Amino acid sequence: MPGKFQGEPSYAEFFYDLAMDGDQTETFVDSFGVQIDVFRIEQEDYDKFQDLVNEEFIILWESDDGFVFSEVASSESDLIDTLETMGVDDEQIDLMSL
Repeated sequence: MPGKFQGEPSYAEFFYDLAMDGDQTETFVDSFGVQIDVFRIEQEDYDKFQDLVNEEFIILWESDDGFVFSEVASSESDLIDTLETMGVDDEQIDLMSL
């Protein structure tokens, strides 16, 4: 899909819209001040997006130039590893309530 979601899976725009409505499960800020939204994938999401079937979380962020990026995590430990790699500090991770 060209534009803001170029190169991203079809579910990126769907979850971005949820984030714009404040419907993310958790929000973090990385060491550069970028907001990172996390969504726990629900059954209705699996029904809508078959490629999420083995995943548990979606991680979504927007770059300074307006492009949206996404990652998936198959477990809470995978999510934590990804957040740490993205520069989210341990204090924020310790406070998450998934």
